[in-house]
Amino acid sequence: MPVDIRPPSLTVIGDTVAAINDTLALWAEPADDSVALARYLWNCETRFLCDTTISGVRRFTWGVDDTGVHRIVVQGLSTEGLVSEPETVTVTVHRYAPTIAIAPRDTVAVVCDTIAIRAFAYDTNGTVDYHWRVDTGAYFTSGHESTLSLWWSESDTGRHVVRAYALDDDSLTSAEDSAVISIRLSRPSVKLEADIAAWVKDTVVIRAFGTGDGGSITRYLWTYVKSFPHDTVTHAESLALSFEPADAGRWRVFARSKDENGVVSEPDSAVVHVRLGRPEVTIVGDTVVWPGDSMVVQAVSVDENGTVEEYLWLVGEGKPVDTSFSDTLKLSWGLADTGLIPISVRVLDDDGLSSLPDMLWVRVRAGRPRTVAPPDTLVAMADTVEVAVSAVDTNGSIVKYYWGLGNNGWVDSTTDPIYRLWHRGRDPERLVVGAKDDQGLVGLDTMLVYFTNPSREIVILHPTDTNYVRYHDSTFQTGTVPFNVGCMDITGLCGIERHTLYLGTDPTTLS
Repeated sequence: MPVDIRPPSLTVIGDTVAAINDTLALWAEPADDSVALARYLWNCETRFLCDTTISGVRRFTWGVDDTGVHRIVVQGLSTEGLVSEPETVTVTVHRYAPTIAIAPRDTVAVVCDTIAIRAFAYDTNGTVDYHWRVDTGAYFTSGHESTLSLWWSESDTGRHVVRAYALDDDSLTSAEDSAVISIRLSRPSVKLEADIAAWVKDTVVIRAFGTGDGGSITRYLWTYVKSFPHDTVTHAESLALSFEPADAGRWRVFARSKDENGVVSEPDSAVVHVRLGRPEVTIVGDTVVWPGDSMVVQAVSVDENGTVEEYLWLVGEGKPVDTSFSDTLKLSWGLADTGLIPISVRVLDDDGLSSLPDMLWVRVRAGRPRTVAPPDTLVAMADTVEVAVSAVDTNGSIVKYYWGLGNNGWVDSTTDPIYRLWHRGRDPERLVVGAKDDQGLVGLDTMLVYFTNPSREIVILHPTDTNYVRYHDSTFQTGTVPFNVGCMDITGLCGIERHTLYLGTDPTTLS
């Protein structure tokens, strides 16, 4: 009986679908179980693949470049060497890339807020990792975590773009999605109290009122400025300042508030007018006094922001006078104080501030008696003259009169203003008069007394009458006769002249 040898026939899997990076197993088997196949012949038209397998299973792995439709032809080879009719399987390879969407799409956040951005990725045949980028920065991955938390600082104020894509386990990437985040700077605000005035040595408290939209106020930053800044940081809403005398003037205080997010407000300012508050003192009453007088000087003082505690007096050019801090100064004057004397006073208040000095002038007059002697006079030499003086003392009484002659000093003193003077051989006589008051001061004056002489008689002193010689012409002789001529008044001889007579013809002739 003849043997019936026929080519084998195959039964194969139907058309199918695969994804990139999937491994697809295709199988073929004899349509007749009684036929034994020695080998299977596989051919992929699009991949130029020719291959043989012993078994009827062939596994294909599809890459990215395999995306599309592939026709795979398979034939069976029997042990007798017969080849079956080709069978074709169509495999459609899909590129199943993941997809991603960001939510929220656009949002607004404030500085120091933390905002969570969520990405929703879908992959039909695997898992994905999430990759992010903020603005122009580099991409970074959060792994399988689909939520990104971002904290925004003050420097981030403005518009930002957050981008994301998904990378699946087939190394396929999704298209990029993005969201816009607008970061708004919500600064706190601060307001200071109105401008104030203060005195030195006082303590003033300045209060600030702060509010914050992005968070509560945690501290206040203070700066106070005159000629250079002083910085201080305090958690309190008030600042206490004290001022010394050197701080008098105009100060400006600045305050800023800082919230819990570290955001600082714009500054507000207030002016502190620091007044020195110097006390004032006044004394009045320029006056004239005499030695022995006493006087009281009263000071009037005022201090707008305290009390006057001390009065410092200065008399003349000497050292300060300690008056036990009294506003009254008692003074007495002596002869040594004669002249123009300044008296000044200044005061110290309870803040240690000194006033400007005030001053008055005291003129201390010596107060000497005014003594007036009579005018110069003329008396007879034999007379005694009685001199009466007048003396006036404006601030006391005359107690004694002194009398002096020439330059011989005082020769007498009386309690009466009368002195008797006679001729003592000097013509004229200079009389010095002094009047002494009850303070020991003496006033002086002078006068001249002229003495007149009586008529004078001229007599021949020598020769006397008994010595006269008569000469007759008959007995005439030559020679000389000496004689003295004197002048006498009531006081006696006042002068002598000596003369000589010549007897004969030469030089004179006596008859």
